[in-house]
Amino acid sequence: MEQEYKRVIKYFQKVRERLNCIYIWPTHSPTWQQLYLSTAALYCIWQVWNSFCRNIILLSCKGTISRAGRNVAARSQNNDWSRVAYEAKRYAKGKSITPTGRINYRRHEPTWGDVSFLLNAIPGLNTSNMTELMLGFGVSLAGPEHLQIVRNACAHIDKESMADVRSISSYYVGKSLKHPVEIIWWLAPSNKTDAIFTWLDDLEIIANLVTE
Repeated sequence: MEQEYKRVIKYFQKVRERLNCIYIWPTHSPTWQQLYLSTAALYCIWQVWNSFCRNIILLSCKGTISRAGRNVAARSQNNDWSRVAYEAKRYAKGKSITPTGRINYRRHEPTWGDVSFLLNAIPGLNTSNMTELMLGFGVSLAGPEHLQIVRNACAHIDKESMADVRSISSYYVGKSLKHPVEIIWWLAPSNKTDAIFTWLDDLEIIANLVTE
């Protein structure tokens, strides 16, 4: 798990630098360039977060060593990604599994970065580090959920997705919200930091907890 943790933290450090470049863009109002770059950064963060969560679940099923040196024993059943993804999707929906069920294509995998999905799926997967995963992914931090809401809105801009973004706007302080990605530059009152950097902080905290 050490390698996965270091990889995701290294990427987040890199994306922070890129976000800072977008932040200091020489204009007083959002331009299409800013919106384009902000959306691209958001997509990348979401993709990396999903990949991290997927890898942590698969490692937990196959067996690994935590960053603290604890042995995470492999499950006795089939731990191929196609089988684990199948089980996770079924367990998250409260459905039973079949002995031969599996997912054959990566595009049919679940949304691994969705913490609500993970919290429903992990008990069924019953990994030896289930307690640590539940505590880590279940920590009371809004970053993953808000990141997902805004990313989905950017990918599917309509009245409903914009309503979802406005539903979390009370957590932040800002003005313009003509495009969903604009909210990433609103401030979180608790630390006076742009929302996107607050979300990255949350993701790093969770990454630390689930790998420790």
